[in-house]
Amino acid sequence: MLDEYRRYCAEDLLLAAKLELVEISDQLGYSDVQSFNRACLRWFDCAPGLYRSRNAQPPR
Repeated sequence: MLDEYRRYCAEDLLLAAKLELVEISDQLGYSDVQSFNRACLRWFDCAPGLYRSRNAQPPR
């Protein structure tokens, strides 16, 4: 259940916030960015930075 909650929060933070990956990792309770990176690979089949760039909204 925690993993699912972290996934949805990560998705929101990666797409909406202009936070650094280390800040997102800290907010989600990961001990380091590498752990967050592994979780993103499991959830999204790509690294968090790539997920963000693939799904970024174009500027208006």
